[in-house]
Amino acid sequence: MNNGNVYAGGFLTPNGNGQYSEGSLWVTGITRVAAFCSYDLNTKAPSSKYSIFGNGSGAEMLDWTLSAGPSLCPPAFTDMTRFALPSSFLGKVKVIDFNLGGSQRPGAGSYE
Repeated sequence: MNNGNVYAGGFLTPNGNGQYSEGSLWVTGITRVAAFCSYDLNTKAPSSKYSIFGNGSGAEMLDWTLSAGPSLCPPAFTDMTRFALPSSFLGKVKVIDFNLGGSQRPGAGSYE
């Protein structure tokens, strides 16, 4: 996922009950130096959660805490994301991120 300046990737493990059991995020482009910032997902209720609606769209709120990176990386941030699930398992999930990697700028991407 990117917004032209910030690039982010990682993983989330949903627990099936609207929350996550784990997650990690790697971000580059937040700082003015070429550095990677690594984050762990705060999984304590109700910090990070998601909802999937009947029409296949969804939303999530993710609380991230810095696990590794230079002092220029934001120490923590909350990320709000909207997504649309494909009508079959063969399609791509479309994602809009409102605070990509804590950059205060939106981003978008698709995932298979």
